[in-house]
Amino acid sequence: MAPRVALLTEPGARPGPRSRLARLRGSRLVRQNFVLFLGGLIAGFCGFVYHAVAGRLLGPRDYGEVATLVALYTVGSTAYLILILVLARYAANLQADGRDGAIKHIVLRSIRLLALPAVAFCLMAAGLAGPVASFLNLGSPRPLIWLGIAIAGYWFVAIPRGVLKGT
Repeated sequence: MAPRVALLTEPGARPGPRSRLARLRGSRLVRQNFVLFLGGLIAGFCGFVYHAVAGRLLGPRDYGEVATLVALYTVGSTAYLILILVLARYAANLQADGRDGAIKHIVLRSIRLLALPAVAFCLMAAGLAGPVASFLNLGSPRPLIWLGIAIAGYWFVAIPRGVLKGT
C-alpha cells in the first residue's frame, strides 16, 4: 500500500514545506529580522570596503591613528548604549503605568544628571590628551580632545533616543 499524502484540509495534518514558507514570508517578525540581517550584512561589507580603501589611501601610520581613534570612540560610546537601555526601561514603565507626564521629567533630570559627568569627561580628555597621544604614538593630542567632546556630546543623544524607544 502506498503512503498516504496528508492534505492541508485534513485535521491534524502537518503542513508541507511550501505552506510553511508562505506562512514565514507573511510573518512580520521574520520580515523585520530579515531586514535587520540584510542591513547588518550590508553594513559589514561596507565596513570591510571602508577599511580596505582607508588603509590604502592613508597609509599605515595615518590609518593606525584613525583606527585607534575609532576604537577609543567605540569604547567611549558604551555609556551611550547603557543610557539608552536604562531610559527605555524607565520610559516604558512610566507609559505602561499611564504616567506620560513623568517622561518629560525623566528627560530633564537625565540632562541635568549627565551634564556634570560630560563636562568632567571633556576636561579629563583634554588633560590626558598629551600623555595618551604619546602612549598611542599619535602625531597630535588635538584629535583626542575633539574625540572627548564628541563622546560626551554623543551621550546626550542617548536621552531622547532611549525615551523614544521606551515609548
